[in-house]
Amino acid sequence: MHIVVIGNGVAGNSAAKGVLRNPDTKVTLIDGDVTPYHSACVLPDYISGDIPQERVILEDCPSSRFERCQGNPVSAIDPSERKVLLAEGSIPFDRLILATGSIPLVPPVQGSELQGNFTLKTLDDATRIRQWPLGSGAVVIGSGLIGIEAAIALRKLGQEVTLIEALDRIGPRILDPVAAEKAQQTLEARGIDVGLEESVAGVHGLNQTEMVETSRRNLKADLVVWATGMKPESSLARDAGITLGEDAGILVDASMQTSAPGVYAAGDVTEYPDPLFSEHRLNLFWYFGSGQGRVAGMNAAGLRAEFPLTLQMGTARLFDTPLAFVGYTEGELRARGLLPETKDSGNGKRFFHQVFLDGRLVGIQMIRPNRAEILWSSRVLKTALDKPAKPWGFTIPLIDGGWPGNQDEKNA
Repeated sequence: MHIVVIGNGVAGNSAAKGVLRNPDTKVTLIDGDVTPYHSACVLPDYISGDIPQERVILEDCPSSRFERCQGNPVSAIDPSERKVLLAEGSIPFDRLILATGSIPLVPPVQGSELQGNFTLKTLDDATRIRQWPLGSGAVVIGSGLIGIEAAIALRKLGQEVTLIEALDRIGPRILDPVAAEKAQQTLEARGIDVGLEESVAGVHGLNQTEMVETSRRNLKADLVVWATGMKPESSLARDAGITLGEDAGILVDASMQTSAPGVYAAGDVTEYPDPLFSEHRLNLFWYFGSGQGRVAGMNAAGLRAEFPLTLQMGTARLFDTPLAFVGYTEGELRARGLLPETKDSGNGKRFFHQVFLDGRLVGIQMIRPNRAEILWSSRVLKTALDKPAKPWGFTIPLIDGGWPGNQDEKNA
């Protein structure tokens, strides 16, 4: 059985490994680019110089049944004829896995096309940022995880950095106000200027970026990083008539099957059932790409596997301060007309913001958690539901304010 995977990110490579669990299969992974398989999670560390490029590159699949086809972009897919059309030639398949990922969203702002404007998604992006001459300052637009980590990387290089966010707090999709404020204080203590409720009106310069004009001020900057969101790269699926969701992601079920027989999808390009609400949603996190890719590969190869209903989860490091989050924010639930309750705890630099719905834990945000607490949050992440609309949760062990782990870890 020949299975074709389109996409060279974590979802695509995990899918290839899932396929190869069946010894009677072979897999071809197609990538129109020639960049080696790498970890997007450590790109900020590469920009800052904390790690060399070789530590960004991930190990290739060693199997003789695996073939990588790079530098020949896919122009279309034909599910009925079981064929992938390339810029030059075509490749037949028995099953197909779409792992085409996501692409950065840059708003149509005047001057965003000038040299010195960057996004941060790939190793090539990170290399271009790293090689750009340091100068008068840097502006990072958007304060999700990518924006926060890009700002930190540039600050480590000695740049004067301004982080701009249009909403009223940093990390608005992952942090509630009280946790966001503490994260912001950590960034500001290390010299990052944070501007909230501030929009970008334009980027100005002759041939390259010299100044960023916002709704409040003019900022000298010869480097701008746009971290204003991602969108699924689902054009191949759309053009082939495969069903997409409200956010243009490919709709999949627990086996990662799409609406087209024999075609699976995984990672950033998908919309997956939400654990708490009867809807599909995008989940642009490494964990989802890895797990969904493996499940898609196994099912495409004739093995049986399901990806569980799973909450969003992420971690970051605010310089030397760990940040972790899992599940829903209070703000998201209130926007749905629900009435969550919250509980805050911590001592000194450590802080924990818990979100409850109907007495059950559905979200948590942690500043400076220890390893035991992050592992505990993984248990929350992996708690599955019987039905998408049913609330879930479990009781937190009442150890030193409700947190797992031993006392030595808690006082670390």
